[in-house]
Amino acid sequence: MQATLPQPPRDLPSPAHAKRSRLLMGGLLLLLLAGLGFGILMEIDRRRVHALREAAFRNMRSLGLPIMEFDAEYGSFPNEKTLADVCEATGNEPWPLRTSNDMLRQLIVTGLKSEKPFSDNGRAGWTRIPDDMISPLSKALEPGECAFAYIPGHFTVSHPAQPILLYPMLPGGRTFDRKPLGGRAILLRNDSSVTSVEIDKNGRAIMDGKDLFDPTQPFWDGKVPKVYEPAR
Repeated sequence: MQATLPQPPRDLPSPAHAKRSRLLMGGLLLLLLAGLGFGILMEIDRRRVHALREAAFRNMRSLGLPIMEFDAEYGSFPNEKTLADVCEATGNEPWPLRTSNDMLRQLIVTGLKSEKPFSDNGRAGWTRIPDDMISPLSKALEPGECAFAYIPGHFTVSHPAQPILLYPMLPGGRTFDRKPLGGRAILLRNDSSVTSVEIDKNGRAIMDGKDLFDPTQPFWDGKVPKVYEPAR
């Protein structure tokens, strides 16, 4: 009598089916791990953006008072006209005013002892961490030690919202980088307040539904403002 080979129970899956099940479970596990990794990366990026925004707000606020004190002393925010008075009062020789570093150096010369408020502390790769070397004068706010663009202004009750410091502006135009602050731009305004505004997909900062640099904005008096970019 011929022996019969043992047969697997009828309710066990076939080898091919079992292999497909293992592949499916492996694929689901990989998707789960990928989703978890993506979520962790998103949270890290969210925290990075939040920290950078907080740093920009904090540094701009800390510059608001020195700018107002400068205005009270010299009758205007730092500009071409105040440079002569600053140099006469401090015994320094005038220097070219081509960038926001050059303009804002007047705050250093008149008493501000640290360069750190002008920087993003290297968080976004826009600037390096300032070395706080402000003497000789040529060392104060060297290229890479100022992150903020600058628009010279004067405190007026009629235009309290006029931007003075702007971040993060792209070089060579009137547009902003959407990446560092999660699509937001940070502004120090004429009344010493700091605010953030949306940056649209074209890199324009939007305030009250219009481009920040639109001449019809009430604080520009129908003129396109001159923007001093940071030296990088």
